[in-house]
Formats: sequence, C-alpha cells, structure tokens
Amino acid sequence: MSDKLDKNEKKTGTPDACLEINAASVLFGLSLVNKAKLHLKKPLQQANLTLTQWLVLKIIYLGRADTPTSISKTIDADPTTITRHLDSLEERGLIERYHDKGDRRVIQLVITKKGISVAKSIYQGYSGIFNDIERYMTPDERVIWKKIEHCVHEHLKQQIN
Repeated sequence: MSDKLDKNEKKTGTPDACLEINAASVLFGLSLVNKAKLHLKKPLQQANLTLTQWLVLKIIYLGRADTPTSISKTIDADPTTITRHLDSLEERGLIERYHDKGDRRVIQLVITKKGISVAKSIYQGYSGIFNDIERYMTPDERVIWKKIEHCVHEHLKQQIN
C-alpha cells in the first residue's frame, strides 16, 4: 500500500470514504448533464435538430473544426455518421460545403446566416439551465457552481456576440 494519500483520503482518512466522495461527485455531475439535456430538449425541438446535429453545428459555429474529417475526430464519431448529419444541416440551409481551393479532395464547411441564427437561439436556451440546476445543490456546491457559472456565462456571451 502506498504511503501517499490523495487529498480526499487525507481529509476523510480512508480510501473507502474517498471512493464515496468521488462516486458522489460523478453521480452529481451525471445528474447535472441529464438536467442540461432536458433544458436543451425544447430549443432543439424548435430548431428541429437532434443533439448530435446540434453538436456538429455548434463545432462549426465555434470554429473548432471546418471539415467533415476534423468534426469526426473532434467528437469521435464515424465519418459516415457525420456526413449524414452534415447532409441534413445543409438541406436545411444551416451550413454550406465548398471544395478547398488548394486540395479539391478536402471539403470545407461554412455556417450560413440561418445557421448562426439557430446557434444563437439555442445558446440563449442554455441560460435557463443554470437557474434550474441550482435548486438541486447544497450550499457548498452552490458556491462552486456560481464560480463555474460565471465563467461559462462569460464564454457564452462571447459566442453569441
């Protein structure tokens, strides 16, 4: 057995207690993710997007990836699946595809004005997530959450503008 204790073990004194704390944190995190998904359900339905389609649109909107291959790698999804989502987004006028001028084999993805509008409206739907989630937190969790919420809120404001 190691002489080193992690900070949770030092605090609680036993590895079992450390596991309980970590398990509780994981469950709390999963609970927050599920609540966030519920909040996204309505804006996604209004935009007629699945969660994965939104993820693909969001990646393009944020400039994290601009080719089908890079999106596939970013979200660790099969390229064929990404192509189907891109087909759907393109049919709705949310993105456009162009052949790269330097290498015609490469497809470049560009979000349209309509796509930007949809992305902004979905981002605005995120705002209600934070208020609802707080109801399920202890006072200590709420303090930590407020710090996280501030950072996320500032990030979202930058993305919307």
